[in-house]
Amino acid sequence: DWLSVINELQNYLSLSQKPDPQNWLKAQFMLGRAYEEQGQLSKATRAYTRYLASFTTNPLKDLTDLSETFERLVKISTKATETNQREMLNLLSAIAAMDHPESVASEFKYLTAVAGAKNAQNNLAINWLDSVSGNANTSETKARSQQFRALMAIKDKNWETAEKLLSEIPRIDAISQKTKDSATIALARVQIKLKKNN
Repeated sequence: DWLSVINELQNYLSLSQKPDPQNWLKAQFMLGRAYEEQGQLSKATRAYTRYLASFTTNPLKDLTDLSETFERLVKISTKATETNQREMLNLLSAIAAMDHPESVASEFKYLTAVAGAKNAQNNLAINWLDSVSGNANTSETKARSQQFRALMAIKDKNWETAEKLLSEIPRIDAISQKTKDSATIALARVQIKLKKNN
């Protein structure tokens, strides 16, 4: 039962005098998951934010939980308070800017951009997406960031920019068929919109 998990984790976190940094981070991550399962999203956001804040001073070699924390925060970020959103975006940006292995650096930047866009921080999102498009370590991450940037352009009714970005995606080497198809469908919709406007 999630309530007993929450109680156990809170006891561990509050009673540990000098906890092992890795165990402390894992406990914060698990507490965030437990709160999320209970539908207590503001408490989950706080637990994940504590995890991120601690990670900036005690980075770990195993980045699995960090990646999942990024993804979970992005999903629930729009339901956070404005103060929590600002703090979360600052931490995500700080962590994305850290020196990470190439295998995860672009993904962190992409997720930070998505969080920024979902929280009306479009300039932050555009900066991170442009950074990923230019330096992505995988073609798939590059394509996803370019497609998200195109979706932002569509939202702003900037059809020409969206068309340019979407038309480049199918030409990126080694991306999934799903990503190609998604970009092609979005491009067709943009081109129909452009024809209607002319």
